Amino acid sequence: MVYQGIPGDKFYGRLVNYKQYGKGYYNWGSSGNDYYGMWLNGKKHGKGIMNWSNGSRYQGEWVEDKMHGSGMYTFKSGKEYNGQFSNGKFQGKGRFTLTDGSIIQGQFKNDDVNGQATKTWTNGSIYDGQWKQGFEEG
Repeated sequence: MVYQGIPGDKFYGRLVNYKQYGKGYYNWGSSGNDYYGMWLNGKKHGKGIMNWSNGSRYQGEWVEDKMHGSGMYTFKSGKEYNGQFSNGKFQGKGRFTLTDGSIIQGQFKNDDVNGQATKTWTNGSIYDGQWKQGFEEG
């Protein structure tokens, strides 16, 4: 079924009580963003892929329209976070790859490295220790 609600938006999939349900594809025509995956009561819920018009992408688990569980977020710049999400934020164990090839692996909280983590630079240098709000500490 094709559903057109807001002018320019399109949804391909199942509706229950006029809300997206089950597997479906939504394209926000006005912004160019799109999502393919599972829906529940009109919200992204389950596994899915979201593409933003700015070039960013998330592939992973959703709960009530928020990135939640395991997933991979790729930024427009090419940076990539692969790990745990909670309520739309990097939260828990994860691996962040920067555009220069450096890798930070460890604990994340509120979108920043927090707690124990290791950063490995492309030249082989390593920092293994505590982090606070995205910065090495200790």
